[in-house]
Amino acid sequence: MQRYLIFLITVSLLGGCSQHPLFQTKLPERRAYAIKTADGWRLNIWHYPPINPERKINPVILCHGLSHNSSFWDLTPKTSLAKYLQSEGFDVWSVDLRGAGDSTKPAISQIKQLFRLNISALSPEALADVPSDLQKLNWTVDDHINYDVPAIIDFVLKHTGAKKVNWIGHSMGAMIMFAYLETHSQDKIDTFVAVSGPMYLLHPANDIFELMAKQADFVKIGNLTTGTNLRAVVGTIAGGLLEMPIDELFLNEDNVDAETFHMFYYYCQDDISPGQLDQLLKYIKRGHFVSADGKIDYTERVSEITVPVLQIVGQLDNMISPGFVAVIHNKLGSKDKQMRVFGKINGYYDNYGHDDIIIGRHSRDDVFPYIKNWLIAHPAKTGNR
Repeated sequence: MQRYLIFLITVSLLGGCSQHPLFQTKLPERRAYAIKTADGWRLNIWHYPPINPERKINPVILCHGLSHNSSFWDLTPKTSLAKYLQSEGFDVWSVDLRGAGDSTKPAISQIKQLFRLNISALSPEALADVPSDLQKLNWTVDDHINYDVPAIIDFVLKHTGAKKVNWIGHSMGAMIMFAYLETHSQDKIDTFVAVSGPMYLLHPANDIFELMAKQADFVKIGNLTTGTNLRAVVGTIAGGLLEMPIDELFLNEDNVDAETFHMFYYYCQDDISPGQLDQLLKYIKRGHFVSADGKIDYTERVSEITVPVLQIVGQLDNMISPGFVAVIHNKLGSKDKQMRVFGKINGYYDNYGHDDIIIGRHSRDDVFPYIKNWLIAHPAKTGNR
């Protein structure tokens, strides 16, 4: 454990894993861009230029889930979907939603990161972007749907000259695209890959969800006081040596390398806003994903989606079981749709969980090629680039 702690401290002092020589590859270096949303938030997006730009596939946008950031897609060389797709010739863009990563977030969230020795919170970019507007202390999932997603798509289209994008969203990153497609024009989306995307829940789900539903007020207080920071500190220092029940929602720990586990808690964890948490609790209680004001049932409206959709889920995903994904698959209005379960029952190396479907030991061999082949099977049509 001491060895891992020393390793993490050293990496942090050298400026983070993506800049450390240990993690450098021969791929073209990624570049950061700043996006402004219509309601005044700054979003950070990383561009991974393709090695073979002649590949006729529309740009690929990677969007992280709740309490995560863009590091999820580029955590280590072995588990980096961003660099894997880049090396296969895809034009990749990985975004930090509001409140996450290097995008606008409350100052208190940056301060909390220092407790796990994450000095990236002190970078000039991060400090310069501390919001002075008190309204930027809270946001909802609907803000991602109605402001973040349109700004991200329009930026990538303008920069690349493409007419459409491919969206790969993990967890909440998938939920917001389901909702976006239901409430906005679908014309700018070529294909949609939903990775572990919770849109339907049948009670009783699991003990953790049932407890959260019953103790919602306590959960809200805990989120305001410690947020994700306590678990992030424990995970950074102890890794998988100290197991906590909440981990079972996110990871099949047997399917994650020790290095990846430490990096996951050190880099990927960001605070959940009160507005986001409120919608999560509503989802857990109702079993449907609904808007913050309760007027839109996003789960019910998936039948309105007509773009090609690939849903993938782990056999041991405790956040959203394969059976619940199948419910959404059957309701989708898309004629071109697929669903794939990643587990030993289908001949894969391991039974994947919610997050390790991307950062697992064998994700690069099992999951990444499946996503790549889906994208290749959906080349940009004439006039889309």
